[in-house]
Amino acid sequence: MMRIVRHAGEGTATVTRRNRDATVASVTRSAPLFLPSLPASYQATIYPEAERQIRRETRRMYLACNGDMHETGGWLMAHPHSPDRIVHATYPGDDAPHSRSSMRLGLERLEAVTAQLPHLRVAGTWHVHPGTDEDGVPSSADRRAWAKWRELDGGFHIGLIVTQGRSAGWTDPELHGWLVTEEFCERLALKQEGH
Repeated sequence: MMRIVRHAGEGTATVTRRNRDATVASVTRSAPLFLPSLPASYQATIYPEAERQIRRETRRMYLACNGDMHETGGWLMAHPHSPDRIVHATYPGDDAPHSRSSMRLGLERLEAVTAQLPHLRVAGTWHVHPGTDEDGVPSSADRRAWAKWRELDGGFHIGLIVTQGRSAGWTDPELHGWLVTEEFCERLALKQEGH
């Protein structure tokens, strides 16, 4: 097991990550500590095809809603040996209900991608915030969902929030990364591979 100690303000959060040989990760908090004002301590890489898919789906939804943006999203996929390198992003699929203020990812698209790309695994999820949230801060519902997905894997969950671009709106959206571990949820620096 690898132990990471994260100092957060006055308190200290201890994070224990599972490796392949470990069967149980230690639990020291019931919910991840939300640290929205800290600068990113960790970085993930998003590859061009994954970023293009997110941007395509965001623009498609914007056009389909005649400018009244609805939430959309999908799964983030990575190789098991490098889960911090997002190589593929899905669109939501036909079984993913969404509206202007919410969405729920379905499993239809994930199952299809997993069958096509069995060498990849889920590293996280992405979704759009249709309002005027320029900073891409996750809602409490986002954080709860991410924490549940993280629990299924036992490691960490990458959450990407897509917001309107500051200059070009939904035609050039911005991506905001978040890292959810057993102990904390904080900003995640995104390195765009090939840029």
